[in-house]
Amino acid sequence: MNTSEIEALPYSGLVEQQRWFQIIAGKRERSDEELTILWALEDKEEGWRKIEARLAEVGSDQMNWDYIHKELDPLADLKGVPNVILRLEELRYKYRTA
Repeated sequence: MNTSEIEALPYSGLVEQQRWFQIIAGKRERSDEELTILWALEDKEEGWRKIEARLAEVGSDQMNWDYIHKELDPLADLKGVPNVILRLEELRYKYRTA
Protein backbone atom coordinates (compact mmCIF):
# COMPACT_ATOMS: atom_id res chain seq x y z
CA MET A 1 0.00 0.00 0.00
CA ASN A 2 1.56 3.29 -1.04
CA THR A 3 0.96 6.78 0.33
CA SER A 4 -1.78 7.68 -2.14
CA GLU A 5 -3.63 4.44 -1.40
CA ILE A 6 -3.42 5.14 2.33
CA GLU A 7 -4.74 8.66 1.83
CA ALA A 8 -7.65 7.28 -0.22
CA LEU A 9 -8.86 5.00 2.58
CA PRO A 10 -12.25 5.92 3.96
CA TYR A 11 -10.72 6.29 7.42
CA SER A 12 -11.19 10.03 7.30
CA GLY A 13 -8.97 11.40 10.03
CA LEU A 14 -5.89 11.53 7.80
CA VAL A 15 -7.63 13.62 5.20
CA GLU A 16 -9.98 15.76 7.30
CA GLN A 17 -7.58 16.93 9.99
CA GLN A 18 -7.00 20.55 8.93
CA ARG A 19 -4.11 21.20 11.27
CA TRP A 20 -2.12 18.59 9.34
CA PHE A 21 -1.52 20.67 6.33
CA GLN A 22 -1.32 24.17 4.97
CA ILE A 23 -1.64 25.31 1.43
CA ILE A 24 1.53 27.22 0.64
CA ALA A 25 1.96 28.41 -2.93
CA GLY A 26 -0.28 25.60 -4.12
CA LYS A 27 1.77 22.90 -2.41
CA ARG A 28 0.44 20.72 0.37
CA GLU A 29 2.76 20.62 3.37
CA ARG A 30 2.35 17.73 5.82
CA SER A 31 2.82 17.85 9.57
CA ASP A 32 5.30 15.73 11.46
CA GLU A 33 2.45 13.59 12.76
CA GLU A 34 1.03 12.96 9.31
CA LEU A 35 4.41 12.05 7.88
CA THR A 36 5.09 9.75 10.82
CA ILE A 37 1.83 7.89 10.23
CA LEU A 38 2.39 7.56 6.49
CA TRP A 39 6.03 6.47 6.80
CA ALA A 40 5.20 3.97 9.54
CA LEU A 41 2.39 2.45 7.45
CA GLU A 42 4.68 2.08 4.46
CA ASP A 43 7.04 0.18 6.80
CA LYS A 44 10.19 0.76 4.74
CA GLU A 45 13.65 1.39 6.17
CA GLU A 46 13.94 4.78 4.47
CA GLY A 47 10.75 5.92 6.19
CA TRP A 48 11.92 4.64 9.56
CA ARG A 49 15.18 6.57 9.13
CA LYS A 50 13.18 9.72 8.38
CA ILE A 51 10.99 9.19 11.45
CA GLU A 52 14.04 8.67 13.63
CA ALA A 53 15.80 11.74 12.22
CA ARG A 54 12.76 13.92 12.86
CA LEU A 55 12.34 12.63 16.41
CA ALA A 56 16.03 13.23 17.07
CA GLU A 57 15.66 16.78 15.79
CA VAL A 58 12.51 17.86 17.63
CA GLY A 59 12.23 15.32 20.44
CA SER A 60 9.35 12.91 20.72
CA ASP A 61 7.69 15.03 23.41
CA GLN A 62 6.81 17.59 20.74
CA MET A 63 4.66 15.13 18.79
CA ASN A 64 0.93 14.61 19.31
CA TRP A 65 1.09 10.89 20.16
CA ASP A 66 -2.58 10.60 21.09
CA TYR A 67 -3.48 11.74 17.60
CA ILE A 68 -0.83 9.55 15.95
CA HIS A 69 -2.16 6.46 17.70
CA LYS A 70 -5.79 7.39 17.07
CA GLU A 71 -5.06 7.34 13.35
CA LEU A 72 -2.23 4.82 13.06
CA ASP A 73 -3.48 1.94 15.21
CA PRO A 74 -6.63 1.07 13.23
CA LEU A 75 -4.86 1.60 9.89
CA ALA A 76 -1.95 -0.64 10.93
CA ASP A 77 -4.44 -3.35 11.91
CA LEU A 78 -6.31 -2.90 8.63
CA LYS A 79 -3.08 -3.19 6.65
CA GLY A 80 -1.89 -6.12 8.77
CA VAL A 81 1.27 -4.49 10.14
CA PRO A 82 0.70 -4.15 13.91
CA ASN A 83 4.48 -4.39 14.44
CA VAL A 84 4.86 -0.79 13.26
CA ILE A 85 3.15 0.43 16.43
CA LEU A 86 5.75 -1.28 18.62
CA ARG A 87 8.61 -0.03 16.49
CA LEU A 88 7.28 3.52 16.63
CA GLU A 89 6.91 3.33 20.41
CA GLU A 90 10.53 2.22 20.72
CA LEU A 91 11.61 5.31 18.78
CA ARG A 92 9.27 7.50 20.81
CA TYR A 93 10.95 6.50 24.06
CA LYS A 94 14.43 6.61 22.58
CA TYR A 95 14.01 10.30 21.72
CA ARG A 96 12.17 11.57 24.80
CA THR A 97 13.46 14.94 25.93
CA ALA A 98 11.86 15.06 29.37
